[in-house]
Amino acid sequence: MTFLRIDHVTKQFGSLQVVKGVSIEATKGEFVVFVGPSGCGKSTLLRMIAGLEETSEGSISIDGEDLTHADPADRHVAMVFQSYALFPHMSVFDNIAFGMQINKVPKAEIKARVAEAARILQIEPLLDRRPKQLSGGQRQRVAIGRAIVRKPKIFLFDEPLSNLDAELRTQMRVEIAKIHREIGATMIYVTHDQVEAMTLADRIVVLRGGLVEQIGTPIDLYDNPANLFVAGFIGSPRMTLLSGTVESSSAHGIQVACPALSRPQSIAGPFARLPEAGSPVTLGLRPETIRIDAANPVFSARVEITENLGGSTLIYAVTQDGTALIVPAQERTSVRSGDTLPLAFSTAPHVFDAEGKNLRLP
Repeated sequence: MTFLRIDHVTKQFGSLQVVKGVSIEATKGEFVVFVGPSGCGKSTLLRMIAGLEETSEGSISIDGEDLTHADPADRHVAMVFQSYALFPHMSVFDNIAFGMQINKVPKAEIKARVAEAARILQIEPLLDRRPKQLSGGQRQRVAIGRAIVRKPKIFLFDEPLSNLDAELRTQMRVEIAKIHREIGATMIYVTHDQVEAMTLADRIVVLRGGLVEQIGTPIDLYDNPANLFVAGFIGSPRMTLLSGTVESSSAHGIQVACPALSRPQSIAGPFARLPEAGSPVTLGLRPETIRIDAANPVFSARVEITENLGGSTLIYAVTQDGTALIVPAQERTSVRSGDTLPLAFSTAPHVFDAEGKNLRLP
């Protein structure tokens, strides 16, 4: 059952429209991540859900109640910002309890709610400290605790980990996933980091230029990107994209020639639409499908640099037509800069037409 409904919402600042008729639904307890490049409208959309930005057109409802024009305090949401926004002169306990104290919640209930939030966040020993005595990760836990004690219907996160270093980001991703599992609340999370989106989300909403490009589970978006933008944005390392031309097209499939490949490739369907012979296409290869294959190479690439990650290696290389690609090796390798690698791919590539739409059906 739909718990959050965003129906054809737009947001306009003067003549500039930053959100353009977006419709999204979320079920109760779902973790939905808005992801996209800077300026795509994801934070503006989150602020409209919170009531911090007015909706120009469309409607927003939570738990069946139309809250499009409701005040933020009446929307039953709690927001965790990029900045921790903690009161420096207050203890952790008082920072978490502040909203309840203002609303004159009984002291016994405040104590119980703060204790429960501290248990969930594992910050019980920190309740008497001031924010300046905390690490960045601990401060973010306090900010999340302040949201938890409000018992909102929806938690809203606006890039909450962007101020943390890489190790803390990884730790806090795990912590937020644990919190979601324990609380079971609906969470809407904004990030530009597709790794956060892939690891946290039940479903991902990919935005670009104020429009929704695709909505789906992380695996759906990874395996079946709707277009070139989603294909390039979701996945790390990035998908390799090879320009080509359709040589022949029939009900059995297509044959594509690419300057990067040593011979044309036959690609079986099913296809949403068969591209015509002579039409330009782009072949998309996930890095894990590319392998070093001296016995039956399909193309070659010159190694530029290798990254030894200990148990695995990333090989950065360039094909004969100048296309950059990354070849992951699941072991240490003796490959060096300047070497030429014989390469093949293990699964049929994605096929994108001249407009960037993915033609191959899952």
